[in-house]
Amino acid sequence: MLSLLMGLLLVLGSSLTVQGVTLRSFGSYQDIAPSPPRSQHILTPVLSALARGDQQAAREMLDAILRKNPMLVAAHELDGIMRANAGDLSGAEQALRQALKLSGTPRAIHVVYGKVLFHQGRYAEAEPQFQRYLRVAPKDVTSHIYLARIAALRGKLEEGIRHLEQVVPTRGEQGAQALLQLIQWYIAVGNIDLAQQRLMFCDAHCQSLPGYPLVQALLLRAKGKTEDAQRLLATLASKYPTFPEVWIELGRVRRELGDFQGAKTAFQRAADLPDADPIARFELALTLLDNRETSQALEILQGLVKQGAFPDAYTLLAKIQASEGQVQQAKTTLETLTQKYPDFAEGHLLLGLLKLGLKQPKGAKQALTTAIELDPRLAQAWIHLANLAAASHHMKTAKTLLEKGIQAAPDHPELYYHLGLIHEHEHEWEQAAKAYEAALQRQPDFAAAMNNLALTYVKLHKNLREAERLMRSLYASRPQDPLVMANLGWVLVNRGDISEGLPLLENGVQALADNPELHYFLSVAYQKQGRQRDARKELELARKFGLPIEYQTP
Repeated sequence: MLSLLMGLLLVLGSSLTVQGVTLRSFGSYQDIAPSPPRSQHILTPVLSALARGDQQAAREMLDAILRKNPMLVAAHELDGIMRANAGDLSGAEQALRQALKLSGTPRAIHVVYGKVLFHQGRYAEAEPQFQRYLRVAPKDVTSHIYLARIAALRGKLEEGIRHLEQVVPTRGEQGAQALLQLIQWYIAVGNIDLAQQRLMFCDAHCQSLPGYPLVQALLLRAKGKTEDAQRLLATLASKYPTFPEVWIELGRVRRELGDFQGAKTAFQRAADLPDADPIARFELALTLLDNRETSQALEILQGLVKQGAFPDAYTLLAKIQASEGQVQQAKTTLETLTQKYPDFAEGHLLLGLLKLGLKQPKGAKQALTTAIELDPRLAQAWIHLANLAAASHHMKTAKTLLEKGIQAAPDHPELYYHLGLIHEHEHEWEQAAKAYEAALQRQPDFAAAMNNLALTYVKLHKNLREAERLMRSLYASRPQDPLVMANLGWVLVNRGDISEGLPLLENGVQALADNPELHYFLSVAYQKQGRQRDARKELELARKFGLPIEYQTP
């Protein structure tokens, strides 16, 4: 069962990870709230002490004010700001929560509170704080920037891009950082032309930032100039050793070039920085897995999940747990993910796949249904829901599900392939052929669709030349596959070339002796040669191993 579970969990490949996406910090704890309250005369001495750098005096005066004026909103706001800038995020959270409780209306302090929560890794709690402030200040740059980061951490890069597009161009440091991040994300989604166009808006100040040569390196990598990108990134790492994004991108390029030890070193340097993005530790875990250092990777991911990190940390942890035989732990990890990030569609998809492997069809159906409600483009969810329906002999429902999936994700070849399988099961050969043809239009090297379309053409007694071309192409790429060998033989027999086709069929049957269809094919071939005794023997073997009902006696 374990191999099945891993197959289900890994079906999405790397599509769930945020590889290739760096999440710029847009500042550290020290500038969590650069603008303290100004309207309260009683706070003037505290602000004056802060202005001259006397943190201790400011702290003492503010504590005294809070004791005498516990209902003063601005005092709690300033208390939260001072604690946040001092690195006391827990104390800052308490102070800001009290300020919000007393104020009761959306205000800029929501943004500060959101930042405090974000820098504690509590992204789900931070998100509504920024959203609340956008209701009264829809163009607030900071809110859009942090919402963009949260969206990207959830794997919703397009949503992150939309947030940044709301605030670019914006003048100043923050605007330049947002522009560079937007360009980087355009590169990540493959929109190189738009990235280059946006780069033209980068003014002299923008070009002076370390993020400017960083995006130039990313453009080099996107254009296939990986070695050039590595050299530029290595230079940047020497020039800006405390800039985590440079180390992260250098690690990615080194990993791409097969230098796993160099990649590991780069990610570790990024992870060790005080303002490191959590993605650095995630990338380090990925690299450790590449080096088969599973226990260390597991420890890092467990730490990220304990912190309440982004969804990809949960999904990768669940995959490792499943591969280590810790299936129930993997299930718990995914259930925690879907509770913490209920709108993360891929989390529900993976949970559904895991439950399929655990033979929990009801729970699997519920999770997969939630996944497509959140993101109808998830082809695997449609496919497995259709398979569940087909397993219960609800073939009409299975067809409907796959057709809806095709409407939502019309370029996904596997949806057409599985629709072809359903039509095959119902002996609807013309519709099956059309479905396989559609799959191959979208992925010409789709081996299973090539095989099935060729056999369907034989079943329909048409397009036999194309059937031969498909099977010869498939056989050229898989000469040791006995099923492909036998099916090519079957096509050749039906094309009238028994002399070439029969040995291929015989060799395939010898390797797959319990395959009823191949025994049937060989029976037909022998009959065409007039070898009636051999034909009857093969037909008996076909029936013994469960000959499908659609095959008639030769």
